[in-house]
Amino acid sequence: VLTNYFLNEKNYDKILFLVAVLVACASAYCYFGGVKRLESAGAEQKAALALQPGGEPWVEKKIPNKSEQIVETLVKSKIIKPEDGRKMLDLAHEKYADKLTSVKEWIDGCQAGGIISAQQSQAIADKIFPSWKEVKPQDEEGLWLFQLFTSPKIWLDSDGKFIVEPPLKKEAIKKYFGYKYGSLKNEEYPIISKGYTLSVGGDKIVQLFDTEKNVTLLGKINEEILIRKPGSVTNEKIGSGITVKSHELIKIPDESGIIRQIHKVVLSDKNIGREVVVLSGKPTFIEESRAIVLVPDRSNNKPWEVKKAGDRLETEDAVFTVKNIDFEKEIVEVEKVPKEKGGKTQLMRLSKSGGSELLNK
Repeated sequence: VLTNYFLNEKNYDKILFLVAVLVACASAYCYFGGVKRLESAGAEQKAALALQPGGEPWVEKKIPNKSEQIVETLVKSKIIKPEDGRKMLDLAHEKYADKLTSVKEWIDGCQAGGIISAQQSQAIADKIFPSWKEVKPQDEEGLWLFQLFTSPKIWLDSDGKFIVEPPLKKEAIKKYFGYKYGSLKNEEYPIISKGYTLSVGGDKIVQLFDTEKNVTLLGKINEEILIRKPGSVTNEKIGSGITVKSHELIKIPDESGIIRQIHKVVLSDKNIGREVVVLSGKPTFIEESRAIVLVPDRSNNKPWEVKKAGDRLETEDAVFTVKNIDFEKEIVEVEKVPKEKGGKTQLMRLSKSGGSELLNK
């Protein structure tokens, strides 16, 4: 009967309708069953998230900045001023982006930028990088000078006494001469040339600028330049001590070999008691202002500024005399005469590139 029923074409629409109803029921079951399972899983997840985590609570800690720690130590030690410390930090932030890898490079950069002096740089190095203490001799003659891993040379003489040769003596002389190269001090002359103009009467008026006082100077040839008296409210003028002796245009080659025209001004400066030649676009250095700064290598002596051969410095244990000085190569040859009886005179070459070299070996 069923076979005849399904094979009857008249019943095809009923059969298809029945199949469609069955499919719809199955789909509805799957849908509502899936929603229920999702709701159950969501509830379990919310319950899990609501649980309090175990163990130690998370605490965010700030890692101390290396440069800030160093500056704080230096300020507390009164090696630098707080305002200089802020400048040092600004340089660290700007150049190293707070990722300081070389403290020495940072300190050298601060000295090169004029934030700290050579003396402060040495004091900072002594503070941050403490060196090994000097080896002390174990006898009155100062010959038993050994460290833990130093191989001593010891013999017995005919009387049965020990004879020694201190292996560190030459190195100690070289390392602890008393002074070492510090820096070149070469301050620029503050007056620079800015050109000239002509007055209504046709007189040449030379234009200068004082970078130290931040003022413009105008002067005629062979007339002392007048400036406003400090603190004057009536624009009272006083002499500056500077007189323009001559002005001319000269042609000289630049570093690339191109011939350029520049201003050459000869000034008579009473403030320093000499004439100065100023060229436009070029720094001016005065011989009297140049100096090489020598810093003590182990003692508490102050830095020593040497300007010429013959400069002399006396300390508690020796007398130092400059025998030769070369500003271009940054080399100073210094003689040291110890005050102690029997002390050996030493002649040391101190330089930026070569460190210290003992000449009278």
